[in-house]
Amino acid sequence: MKYNQNFPADSLSKLESLFHPEPARRNNTLRYGKNSIKWLCIVIAVLYFCIASLYLLDHKFTFFTTVCAYIAVAATIYTMFIVWFGTWNKKRIQEAVIKKYGRGFMVDLEKDHMVYKEVSYNYKDIDYMVFYDEFVFIYAENTILVIYKDDRILEALNKIIDENKNIKKIIKTEPFRLDGYVNKGKRNKM
Repeated sequence: MKYNQNFPADSLSKLESLFHPEPARRNNTLRYGKNSIKWLCIVIAVLYFCIASLYLLDHKFTFFTTVCAYIAVAATIYTMFIVWFGTWNKKRIQEAVIKKYGRGFMVDLEKDHMVYKEVSYNYKDIDYMVFYDEFVFIYAENTILVIYKDDRILEALNKIIDENKNIKKIIKTEPFRLDGYVNKGKRNKM
């Protein structure tokens, strides 16, 4: 996960330490391997290129081109399954998180401030989810959606922001309630 410099990676560790004197206990961590899928697609493209090149040279399928073809087709089917399953699983998990925690706010890393407001986002953009006892971090591109059980999370984040001079402005509103379904529209632009 790449962090924007306005929200350094160690800020999350500071946030954890405010809730736990000892290292935070992560209930569950989910990673979605976008890089793995990217490399699978590259391998598949290379295999198809090799098959096409060899076929054009020999004008017939040799043992090697046949093996490459089987591998390429299998890798294509596997990649399609991974993409489908990842999309379905992220939607299922996100709906469960929203149903359990209910409240949250968005941290937009592309800006120099944090905005607590209602936000719609696309579950397909999620890169990384971390579950803690009191809150859940959902990383999506340059956005972190924090879903929390109680208002201590706001106080903790304010302490972090006070220490982080790169984040200059905080706009606060009342915590919003997320509906029990996933809004499939793009996230609100801020």
